[in-house]
Amino acid sequence: MKAIIFSHGEKGGVGKSTVASVLVDALSFGARKRVMLIEGDVKIDDVYNRYHRHVVKAAQFNLADQTHYEDAVSKMLEYLEHNMECIDVAVVNLPATATGTIDRDVETLGEAVSGLGADLRVIYSASSNPSGMATVAESFKNGLASYAEKTMLLAQEFLDDGNSNLVERLKTICPEVAIFPKLASYTYSAVMEKPDVPLSLLCTKGHPQALETFI
Repeated sequence: MKAIIFSHGEKGGVGKSTVASVLVDALSFGARKRVMLIEGDVKIDDVYNRYHRHVVKAAQFNLADQTHYEDAVSKMLEYLEHNMECIDVAVVNLPATATGTIDRDVETLGEAVSGLGADLRVIYSASSNPSGMATVAESFKNGLASYAEKTMLLAQEFLDDGNSNLVERLKTICPEVAIFPKLASYTYSAVMEKPDVPLSLLCTKGHPQALETFI
């Protein structure tokens, strides 16, 4: 079955764009899948800039606008429906404000994805911020993650101070928890210096095993 994978996060700066990049890269170059990339934040379109030339289909929709997001979601779903036959999987990089947009009307989105004959999957990046745990839990209880056929919570290593027991805390929300490794400093520098080059051409150590079940 085809899949639509949403890279979600409790807020900005939790690594969800990096996760989306790894997914697109691994699916396109590793698994040789026909990938569609949807960039949900037109102001911070780093994933789109890096991969739109390397996937079968790519588009941008302003899912960050809390006033007009319903129109953006409608256009995104129309784009998906029009192009589903020519792809195997779609990766949607959600904006930092997705908890105030996408998570507000998940029933419509969930039913639409089901109508396309695709699995809805969510990879949720979380930080060690205690106040953010409530946001994560709400998304899994009533938000987008509650409608997903497959979910995974990622504990971002670069945000963990080592004393927060982040993995154990996240497992109280979702049993599928994995650690997303911190990029080495030289890798991070290369990624920042070359914003239009796929990660697999910049890195030599492959992709985090935490995402293998989504490929």
